[in-house]
Amino acid sequence: MGFTFIDFFVHPVLQASTFATLLLSIFCSLLGCVLFVRRKALLAETLSHAAYVGVLLGLLFLGLDFLAGTFSSLLGVAILSFLEKRFRLSQDVALSVTLAVSLALGTFFASITQLYWPIAYKQSLIFLYGQAATMLNVHVLYFSAISLFAIMIVFLGYRIICWSSFDPQFFSAQKIRFRLFEILLFVLLSFSVVIGSRACGIMLVSGMMIAPAIFARSFTHHFGKMLFLASLMGAFCALIGNFLSVGIPQTFNVELTIPTGPLILITLALVTALSLFFSPKEGYLVRIVRAFRFFLKIQIENALKDLYKKRKIRLSMSFILGLLGMQKNGFLTKKGEQKAQNLIRLHRLWELYLSKELGITGSRVHESAEEMEHILDAKMENRLTEYLNNPTHDPHNKEIPQRIDSWM
Repeated sequence: MGFTFIDFFVHPVLQASTFATLLLSIFCSLLGCVLFVRRKALLAETLSHAAYVGVLLGLLFLGLDFLAGTFSSLLGVAILSFLEKRFRLSQDVALSVTLAVSLALGTFFASITQLYWPIAYKQSLIFLYGQAATMLNVHVLYFSAISLFAIMIVFLGYRIICWSSFDPQFFSAQKIRFRLFEILLFVLLSFSVVIGSRACGIMLVSGMMIAPAIFARSFTHHFGKMLFLASLMGAFCALIGNFLSVGIPQTFNVELTIPTGPLILITLALVTALSLFFSPKEGYLVRIVRAFRFFLKIQIENALKDLYKKRKIRLSMSFILGLLGMQKNGFLTKKGEQKAQNLIRLHRLWELYLSKELGITGSRVHESAEEMEHILDAKMENRLTEYLNNPTHDPHNKEIPQRIDSWM
């Protein structure tokens, strides 16, 4: 049977997992941004393993796997806080200890459950590996209600989240007023970990939170925009993951069951990797281009100085200077000569500043000036000139040329 994209929102077989994973992805993306800016990315991974212990015990004795998993996750938060405050452990050490203990307890209880209660063990595997496609309508209602409530809390408490994340000293001074909100935030985080484990698996739920935050952070430094971009990206990847889980077997006409959760995470990982590479502000490609441009700028300016001082330069640099209209037949043009004089002016101004104001002499003065002449802008040059009372000669009694702006 073939499915169209619209069927994911209206077909009774696909509707439940689509809406559940869509809201869950937005929910996890928002909380992931909070963890990211607080530098607690490992917290989701730690709490997911802590939640698995509660899930196992809940399946064995109570039949309340979600609530028991949430309680176990909150217990993990309490243990973290206890280790940090009472034993004065650093955050990463406390996270590592809690993660290791939770993993050990989960393995221990899972081994016993597998031996004596195999049915409960098989049910717990849903949380271990995730099965978004098996969600029922009751799951959708349960997950959607929690997700919508959490999304509302994040937006209503936006300023409080900003204070607690970026100005913790102010936040800690307002314990009475904001303490309940912080507790509520950790409760929602615990719910998101358990629900995310049901959809994607304990091993992958932290990626579902942190990947959208990384994506959004590569495009903006504003926290509000970061929340919007992360939630948008999380929703998009949730839809793509659901579509691929059904579309791949449908396209190749094979009976193959592809889990939705891992496909969502794979899509998140690919989009995040592309953002890290092609981000217009801090992407790897942009940094390479920026570094190459700066390197080329230095080479061009050094070649100009060499020609100004009647030195030979490489043929490649001579060709580039010719294309830029700064040299012709091995001699500087008026444009090139003006540029070279301005460079020498910056070099000698910086030498004078180092020797006169900081008392630095010898080769260090020249080496530092060789570096600074390439990064000093007009504003810094004007401040140096004013600070040094418009000097005419450098420490070596060489004339400091006047700036010429006609070449620009």
